[in-house]
Amino acid sequence: MKSTLRKIGGRFTSVAAGPAEGKGTEDPILAEVRRRLCSVTRAEIEMDTAAVACPVFGIGQQRDGCFALTGPLNRFEEAKIGGMRRLLLEAAATVTYGLGGDPRPLERAVRDKEPFPAKQTLLKE
Repeated sequence: MKSTLRKIGGRFTSVAAGPAEGKGTEDPILAEVRRRLCSVTRAEIEMDTAAVACPVFGIGQQRDGCFALTGPLNRFEEAKIGGMRRLLLEAAATVTYGLGGDPRPLERAVRDKEPFPAKQTLLKE
């Protein structure tokens, strides 16, 4: 479980940083995570594990951390992921405000009802 959380946190470091300078076009999956402020993984890091994660920002919109729900893959049904995402984003907006960041992007993301793709892969090992 530690490796899962460590890699999820790293995703949002990449997300906050944006495309690497001089690297050309941005990875479309990172662009989607940046737009939606949420990442969903299924059996990507550990075979039977899934996760939903979103960033927490502080002063100057620097990423101060992330919230993640991780657990057995069979508990992350499509119908539940939207609710998990909404709860995480609401909590992240509250903590972001408390840390001096701007919660409005997270609040806008809460209203996004678009479902996540059945498979979302971000890390390339």
